[in-house]
Amino acid sequence: MNAMTGNGTAEETKPINIALQGGGSHGGRLPQGEFRDMRMHRIDADEAFEDLVPSSKINAEWAFLEYLRDLGRTAASDWLEDNFDSVGESATLDLSGQFDDGMKPMRQPSAGRRVREFLASRTRPAAA
Repeated sequence: MNAMTGNGTAEETKPINIALQGGGSHGGRLPQGEFRDMRMHRIDADEAFEDLVPSSKINAEWAFLEYLRDLGRTAASDWLEDNFDSVGESATLDLSGQFDDGMKPMRQPSAGRRVREFLASRTRPAAA
């Protein structure tokens, strides 16, 4: 991973990109006072994607898109149940523990209750 992606603007994610890329001209340190603190959060359902075939990345079939939408909503409900009080107050994602020395993503916590129930009750579309 060479950069952080998501809903943030390039300016908002610049401190993260500097840290992930080894600091560049900053020598691995962020200039004091130049950046403000960020409250990072992550909503995921990684366990649901472990068994998907690589071609699922280009699957535009409606049933599969509905499955992904419903899975995302379910994961968000789990996350909100556990973390709602932290929104706007504190981070729920500590990036320092998310990567090993080689900057490869490390294993995430297991899926929430609703995601496990969703996966147990829904059949993934055949093309996935």
